[in-house]
This record gives sequence, C-alpha cells and structure tokens, in this order.
Amino acid sequence: MKKTFLPVLLSLLLLVCFAPSVFASNTIERWEQKNDFPVSRLYPHVAVANQTIYVIGGSSSGYTGFSNNVYAYNSSTDSWIEKAPMPTARYGAAIAVVNDLIYVIGGKDRNGYTAIVEVYNPKTDTWSSKAKLPATRTYTSGIAFNNKIYVIGGYNPSGSNSNTIYEYNTDTDSWIAKSNMPSARSGIGLAILNGKIYAIGGEEAGSSNSQTSKVEIYNPETDTWESGTPYPESAIYIGATELNGKIYGVGGGKPTGNIKINSVYEFDPAKNEWSKKLDMPTTRRSGVVSFNNAVYSIAGETTTASNKVEVYYPGVSDESTDPTNPTDPTDPEQSKGNRAILTITLTTGLEKEFDLSMDEVNSFISWYENKNGGKGTASYAINKHSNNKGPFTSRKDYVIFDKILTFEVSEYTAK
Repeated sequence: MKKTFLPVLLSLLLLVCFAPSVFASNTIERWEQKNDFPVSRLYPHVAVANQTIYVIGGSSSGYTGFSNNVYAYNSSTDSWIEKAPMPTARYGAAIAVVNDLIYVIGGKDRNGYTAIVEVYNPKTDTWSSKAKLPATRTYTSGIAFNNKIYVIGGYNPSGSNSNTIYEYNTDTDSWIAKSNMPSARSGIGLAILNGKIYAIGGEEAGSSNSQTSKVEIYNPETDTWESGTPYPESAIYIGATELNGKIYGVGGGKPTGNIKINSVYEFDPAKNEWSKKLDMPTTRRSGVVSFNNAVYSIAGETTTASNKVEVYYPGVSDESTDPTNPTDPTDPEQSKGNRAILTITLTTGLEKEFDLSMDEVNSFISWYENKNGGKGTASYAINKHSNNKGPFTSRKDYVIFDKILTFEVSEYTAK
C-alpha cells in the first residue's frame, strides 16, 4: 500500500530551499549531553536488550561499594527507571545478551572473585541463575555471537591476568574452553565485526600497571586468533562497540597515575586502520554501547564515580556521491527527512505500515543488516505510537527477521 504526501513534500521543498541547515544535525559529528544516570557508578555493566539500554551493578565507591541496582533507559523521555535488583551485588563482570536475555558473568562480590552467572529477563523483570563460569574471574569481558557467549581474559584469584576464553551455550547451559588468547589481559574492550571478535587494549600480564594497545582478533568459527591493527593508545577499559560496520573505541584509563582519557577512535575494516574522532566531553572510562544509531557513554570513572550520560553521533562522510551511481536508498546515512513511513512486506504477503522518526527507522535498518550478517535477535520490536496505521491493538509490533520479504522507507519532513 502506497501513500502520497503532497502537503509534506511541499513543506520539504520549502525547507530545502530556505532552511538547508535543518538537516545539519543528521550529518554533523557531535556529542550530546543526556539526563544524568540516577547514581554515580564505577565499572557499570551496560547492555541493550528488548530495544532498551540496561545498566546493571558496578561499584558505588572504589573497590568496596558493590552494587546490584538495575536501571532501564527510556529514550522517549530521556529518563531512567529502576528495575528488579540483581541477586548478587558485584562489579568487574562480563555482560552479554542472547535472545533479549542479559547474562552477567563472574566479577567481584563481597566474598571476592566469583564465577556466578545470573540472567535478567527484561520482559518479566526477573532474575535466574545459570551454570557457573568454569573459573572465577573479575575485570573480565564478554560478548555474544550466534547465540553463544564468549568470556575473554580477566583477573585470576591470584591477581594475575588470564588469557582464557570460555564459550557458553545458551541452549544447553554449558561451558567449554576454547583456544587461549595469545596475550594474557584484563579490562579488555570487545566488539564484533564481520563475524570476528576484536579484543582491544587492556592490562597485560607481568605488571599491574601495564596497559597495552594490542588488538587480537578471534574467529569463533575456526577457534583461531590473529593479530589486528594496534589501537592508537595504550589503555584499559576502552569502551568498544560496533556501529554501522565500524568499531568505535571510547575513553578508557591508564593505571599509572590513575589517568583517564577521553579519546575516540574509529576502526574502518575496509582501510584496516584507526582514525581519530571527536573527543568525548567528559574524560573517563565508562559503560559504552551502541543504541539508536549512536554510541552511548554512561557513568564510569573520572577521578571519582560519575553519573554522566553522553551520546556520540558519528555523522556522515562528506565524500561526494557519483550521480550516475546513486547510493542505496535504504542507507540510513542518506536520510533527507525527519520521519518516514516504514512499510514491511511479510512472506505471507501481508503489509504493515509504521509512521516513525528517522532514528527509529535507522535503528530498524541497523538491526536488519546486523541480523542478515548473523548477529542480533530474531525479532525486533517496533513502537506503534498513537499515529500508527492499521488495525492493531498493542503499542509494539514484533516483526520476525525470517518472515520479512522486503521493506520500503518513504521519507518526509513533519512540521
């Protein structure tokens, strides 16, 4: 079903002619300040599930302020909602998401280093326990790929760094050891790109103040490691995340002198290189995650615990486009309006229409492209809003990836 938007198209033409700066916010690299996190928090565990950012546990003060608080971010109101607390208060854990369930693994609690695994279900706001990590670890890192979780490196109970990698099967609730990482490290930034896990920076074995710029890349399919292009700075707790086919490294720290950094770097796999981007406003190591086509930096540590929330928009390349070879109209970076009708055609022939902001459309496209590459959840929740077209009764419609035949984006500018 097609729609004609003569009034809004006329408005769009007028805006283009007389106010071209209206579109600048979609293309300019920038940082934006959001409402503060409800509490100051060191070592926050941050993840996205059910199209929502969750911040779990961490430390309220130094190495003894164990926290079990859980907060969910409402992007529509730029506000935080407290949820059911995690059973075990801790920090330094690995966190990963499979099928919209959030797994918090290992870390340090009031009894010391731990191997416990607790799982949060956002839809029911409840927690459950799973099989323990084979070894106790803190300051460890985790990431999910193809419905499995990989926990890499961290501190051993003796305080030495580890090079272990464990794979968790969510279907069988079981762990197996995989090929060790070439270097023993803790406080590693992890990101997935093109089916491989990038282990970035961290603290190396041999010295308690030995931060590194190493990047080592793990292939889950072949259980092998290779060396990657080094990170531009030596740092621990680099906030690493993938967005639109590139990796972003945000902030971090240097143990020597308790130094924090606010550098931001982008890794382009086509060029196999890191490039310097716009610095984060607040110098810190923080919880970092991709959400709604942007990079969120949440809480963390400056010289003390922080509650800052800052959002990075990478912007759009200013390279010219060959008019004889136009770009794919579904590319979220080519948006010209601030809203669109997203029409999804299912394999059954049914069409569903959604009147959404371009941020919401770009988020859907990002999910679709990631899932097409073997990453992400099988379903996607679309907020129906009050202006949604169609005979629907609930506010969210869950579309299933393998039921989508095609989709169309018809952009327009709302006054």
